Amino acid sequence: MHSILDPDKESIKKSILLLEMVFSDQLLPTRGQEFRDRVRCIQLQRLGFNVCTVDDKHKDDYLFPGLHCNANFNQARGFISQIRGKWGNDVKFSHVILDYFFSPVSWARERWSPKFFSETIPAIATNILTPGGKLWLPSLENVTAAIYLNHTRINSFFTVHEVEDPMKHPLYVATENATVELLSCPDNYTNENQILPLLVYHKFPFYALELTRSEESMDYECEYNKFSTTEIMWDTISLAQPLSDGPRLVRIFSGGGAINSVWAVLCCT
Repeated sequence: MHSILDPDKESIKKSILLLEMVFSDQLLPTRGQEFRDRVRCIQLQRLGFNVCTVDDKHKDDYLFPGLHCNANFNQARGFISQIRGKWGNDVKFSHVILDYFFSPVSWARERWSPKFFSETIPAIATNILTPGGKLWLPSLENVTAAIYLNHTRINSFFTVHEVEDPMKHPLYVATENATVELLSCPDNYTNENQILPLLVYHKFPFYALELTRSEESMDYECEYNKFSTTEIMWDTISLAQPLSDGPRLVRIFSGGGAINSVWAVLCCT
């Protein structure tokens, strides 16, 4: 385990986790994400941030040991476990940012699954984001639809802000500062052309989800979530066909989860 984040509060306030990016060892401009991710990460460091990256395509150790974690952020439980295994159980970030570069809607729908919005975002809130910290998302059509679909759950943790000024987005500022290096790449991805898809449906390019739940209420949510797997299991059993002359398990009341459910075993005669 590499401990790259100092435990003091001031250090945590300036810690960023970048999703779908890699702090690469690629030193020369090339086509692809490795060099352009690296120069954007370095510019974030120059702004005073501790920078870590996560994706499921690159191995853990890149430019500096301990700055990248190989994990699939669409799978909440494994994602949090791997983050903690890499950087410690007490790891916290003041910003978690889903990259907006090279994210056409069709690709984003494939790469950012419904479980990212329904499960991973709450897991980020309860495990690795500091109180008042921000989760940054691009304002793509599918992201807007997912926020709306999961608004009850998301709003229980976050205040959702529509951010019109892109210079309030830390990664956008760092990317502006890396423009010269990005223009040296064959694919020429810069803020100027990558922000355009984010303004097709909205006048704002980014969502900032600000964590507003208290630590006590988040602790309750963590306890509540422990029952989710059990609830799914029992729901599956209750819907199964009963064995001949065997008992059948039926939910006869639910108050919003397995915690508040009453079950009855009905014997078949």
